[in-house]
This record gives sequence, structure tokens and C-alpha cells, in this order.
Amino acid sequence: NIRCIMCPNQSLSSHQTGHMPIERFQKIVDDIGPYVNNISICHRGEPLLHKGLCEMIEYCSGRGLNTSIHTNAVLLTEDLSHRLIRSGLSAISFSFDGYTKKAYESIRVGSKFEAVLTNIRQFLRIKREMKSKSPHTTIQIIEFESFREAQDVEQKQKFIQLFDGLPVDRIYVKRAHN
Repeated sequence: NIRCIMCPNQSLSSHQTGHMPIERFQKIVDDIGPYVNNISICHRGEPLLHKGLCEMIEYCSGRGLNTSIHTNAVLLTEDLSHRLIRSGLSAISFSFDGYTKKAYESIRVGSKFEAVLTNIRQFLRIKREMKSKSPHTTIQIIEFESFREAQDVEQKQKFIQLFDGLPVDRIYVKRAHN
């Protein structure tokens, strides 16, 4: 749904993209369920694009499986935040690459810094209001060498302070690699 500078999704042909039907997902979960504890719902794409995402999570949760998603939060709404928290989702990781509007929007092309930040903070406020321990919530930041000036220590600290008082379990910063 956006064009991140590091993602290979633009190179996929159209026959490699799409959404798994719920019935196929349920069959796979039924087949592998006895052998796994955790299911990461998504591969090389944005899980919030799938209209049946919460149903998939609920299906796994109902079978005692932990579920996780990794999202850019562009499509995260108030309603979807409530549904994800109630679904039994075990872990959610938000990609937020860049501490400033300039860096973020240069890396996550087509996304808006303020809008996505608002979506994530709203999710966290809802989680707090619901007094929910889950999902375990991570904000993941990839630091790019080319944006190093904009990502100095002061900018990093200001960014992290945006989540003060909100139920973030982990802020994970890693350097980009090839």
C-alpha cells in the first residue's frame, strides 16, 4: 500500500500477490496447529490490507496459537484497533522508519508521518483504555545511513518521548543492511 525504499514488493509479478482465502488459511492452521505455537500472519506485504485479518487471528487464538503481525499502520483505524486488540492478537510490530517527517516520508514513500504516528498512538491509547496486556507492542525503526543527519540522538529522544505514558513494550532500532 506504500512504496518503501527497502522493500522488494514492487518487483513481484501480479500472480505472486493477493490475499489468502479464509478457508485455505483455516485449513493450513488446522493442519499445522498441533506442531506450532506461533503464527506470523503476513509475508512480504501489509496484513491490514486483508479484510479477514481479525477473523484469521481469532481462529488461531481459539486454537491456543499465538499470532503476530508487522504493519506500517497506514490503514490502522480506531475501529480496527479495537478489533485487533479484542481478536486475541499476541504481538504487533509497527514499522516506523525515521524520526522526522523528512526522513520517514523519504523512506516510506506514499505515507504521511503525522497520520501514521496518530494511528499508532491511537492504537496505544485504546489498548491502555481497554486495560489490555496484549498484544505485545513493538515499534521498529530501521536507521538508514543516508538519513543519519536527521536521525541524531536528540531527534531519536524526541521521537521516543512521543510514546511516554503509552503501553509500548519495546522500541527496537536497527541499522539497515544489504
